[in-house]
Amino acid sequence: MSLNQNLKAQLFISEMQVKELALRTGIKKHTIDGYLRTGGCMPSAANAVKIAGALGITVEELLAEVPVKAKRSRPFSREALRIAQIANGLDRKRLLFALEFMELLRNESKAKKHTPPFSEPPG
Repeated sequence: MSLNQNLKAQLFISEMQVKELALRTGIKKHTIDGYLRTGGCMPSAANAVKIAGALGITVEELLAEVPVKAKRSRPFSREALRIAQIANGLDRKRLLFALEFMELLRNESKAKKHTPPFSEPPG
């Protein structure tokens, strides 16, 4: 993932708007919008530290280049991204498999929590 993808994902995970990030960091909203554009500019080291701190992540997490599918309807969870960073030594095919598998498990877990219990035992 690139900086703009990581930043978008972290804003989504933290449920924070760009305006709020700008207020928390003291960085102009226009500047943050530039970081969010594909092919946009890279933040200075000082701004990267401010952004990471406001999002509750490390600068390494903000700038990590974890290979994931380009077209996803929503970003991977923070836990999946951390595991992916640990698994950075894996080749792309195995890493994508691991991430998709974790996403599948997470979705199954959510589905089981929302399944209503039977009113009568099946039989």
